[in-house]
Amino acid sequence: MNEPEKRLLVIDDEAEIMRFIGEVGRGQGFEVRLADDADHFRRAIQEFDPSYIIMDLQMPDADGIQLIRYLADEECQAAILLISGLDDRVLKSAEKLGRSLGLRMAGRLTKPVMLDDLEMLLTAVPGGEMRFTKELILNAIDDGQMVVHYQPKARLRLTGPIYMCGAEAFVRWQHPVQGLMMPGSFLAKAEELGLSGELSRCVLEQVLAANAAWAEKGEEVNVGVNVSARQLVEDDFPDMVEELLARYDVPADRLMLELSETSAMTDAEQSLAILKRLRKKGVELCLDNFGTASSPLIMLYRMPFSEVKVDTSFILEVRRSEEARSVVAAVVNLAHALGLNVCAEGVESEPTLNFLRSVGCDIAQGYYVCKPLPQDRAYRFLARWSKHVEEQEKKIREQWSMAG
Repeated sequence: MNEPEKRLLVIDDEAEIMRFIGEVGRGQGFEVRLADDADHFRRAIQEFDPSYIIMDLQMPDADGIQLIRYLADEECQAAILLISGLDDRVLKSAEKLGRSLGLRMAGRLTKPVMLDDLEMLLTAVPGGEMRFTKELILNAIDDGQMVVHYQPKARLRLTGPIYMCGAEAFVRWQHPVQGLMMPGSFLAKAEELGLSGELSRCVLEQVLAANAAWAEKGEEVNVGVNVSARQLVEDDFPDMVEELLARYDVPADRLMLELSETSAMTDAEQSLAILKRLRKKGVELCLDNFGTASSPLIMLYRMPFSEVKVDTSFILEVRRSEEARSVVAAVVNLAHALGLNVCAEGVESEPTLNFLRSVGCDIAQGYYVCKPLPQDRAYRFLARWSKHVEEQEKKIREQWSMAG
């Protein structure tokens, strides 16, 4: 008996297309059931229990929307791929309806169905290896599947309570079939396909919308967004950033763009020009992964950074390595001499946090502070922490008043 995730049900009134899809499905290891009308389709839902459904929206005896509602009423757990000769806008609307009803919508294809596209979508089942295409990633951006999680950052002081000063944004792909996918599984492919600009805009829009919403509730935080090498050579990138800041009415200094040494050095002169334009607009800039490339010191004094982030590889070693502690202390001193803040990334324990406080590190980020959270949970965390700090500082003021 086949595993549940390999049961494919196809409904289409065009016999040739239905057989073609069935053959492709069998080639991908599916057990296949074919239905050419709505009655056969409903019986197959009950008897076959498919895990993947490919459904034509245009059937002579049934409205595709009605079948989508039927699947929702049956609490169908299968991944659903829509196909049709209709305009893609119709397919898109039907897909959004299915998602709003709680169905697992796996995508959409317009007829004629191409073999490569069909095989790609059939491989995107749980446990399968995804094959990314430009169309697939663009559809994910357009459909809101790319979501942002936020990892809060703590402002350190030698004494007194620690407070949250910002967050770093991390993109995730909430795939309808694969589930939540980490950026390591798709970012490189998106860049390879020339989609880093579209993905950056998608992330920036979500970040600035969240920033504006948090500010309305009283939490004004700086949010960091990672920037790829491709953005640093695009002349219109600073203008796009300025346009989005204005649209969401977010002050420029509440946005921090984070870039690695390697991305900034890809085309150093063009990168420098882009970074200077961003700084003139008031955007904060962070040199990420400091210490992992060949010429970081040149970058520190040539490029207009406001923060430097010490690479995780050093921070994870400070508890057991005197050399790592010396490197981190030296980076803090150097950055402060250049007027830069220092953020330690990868803080996993209280001893590490205490060491960073002792050497004057400005900001800590890592799972000891907080893991990356979806937007609503990140806001609740930041709000609760702000209230906690206010209570702590009130107690300190009361103690000083009584002592005086």
